[in-house]
Amino acid sequence: MVNLLLWLGRLAAVAGVLICGWAIYGRFSGSFYPGGFQVGTLLQGGMVGLLFACVCFLFVLTGPARR
Repeated sequence: MVNLLLWLGRLAAVAGVLICGWAIYGRFSGSFYPGGFQVGTLLQGGMVGLLFACVCFLFVLTGPARR
């Protein structure tokens, strides 16, 4: 279970950073709708990914110690 949470957290973190980066790049390039999505929607989606990653890592850190 711990390994699953670690990998989910890592994948969610990478996805969140990429989506946030896409939103930032889209806004700086002058587009309000990169890829058909509004910039704010992309940024919120990226933040959700990062929050999910933080929760996964928190569960790993506060869970029972591995033996």
